[in-house]
Amino acid sequence: MNKDFNELSGCFAYSLAGHDKGETYIIIECNGEYAFLANGKNRTINNPKKKKLKHLQINKHKNELILEQMYGLDGGDAKGRLSDEVIRKTLCKYSEDKEDA
Repeated sequence: MNKDFNELSGCFAYSLAGHDKGETYIIIECNGEYAFLANGKNRTINNPKKKKLKHLQINKHKNELILEQMYGLDGGDAKGRLSDEVIRKTLCKYSEDKEDA
């Protein structure tokens, strides 16, 4: 897997095309030209959306809580424990912050 694609995991992504146009997601994983996205509601960690990278606007900002739970960066045993609830809360806060700006 390309190093650049690994760096996108945990980033916010905005859908530019398709029936989900305008929807905000978190990138769970990238594989080639595709990203696997979750929003914690209809697209969960166990059932992510597969979307081409060219159809996404990617914000390189990463949320610390998401990274801690994805990779265990807090030094604890949280690795691989990213939950849909955390994704929903993070996206909600991200949307509120975006509206305030």
